[in-house]
Amino acid sequence: MTAQPHEPHRGRTPAEIRASLREDRSPRAIRAALPVEDLDAFDREYREALRSAADELDLTPLHECVESWWRQAVLKADPLAYAVMVEQAQEIQR
Repeated sequence: MTAQPHEPHRGRTPAEIRASLREDRSPRAIRAALPVEDLDAFDREYREALRSAADELDLTPLHECVESWWRQAVLKADPLAYAVMVEQAQEIQR
């Protein structure tokens, strides 16, 4: 068996993405659920959290990073609903 790189699964419905995230909260699953435009930021922040956790001997930064990105992946599973939510938040702030 050869290891295959884990590529994001595009073309899934919001319900499929959210179901997958309920079953698997791993960084790999979160990354696969994120929109393409978020992947670089996820990779950068995840690696920084790993470094911080190793340097400080404390997994808290890593857990916080994964939780934050999991929430973003859930919210962004439905791009239209996410855009409406952002617009409503901006309207409230005005």
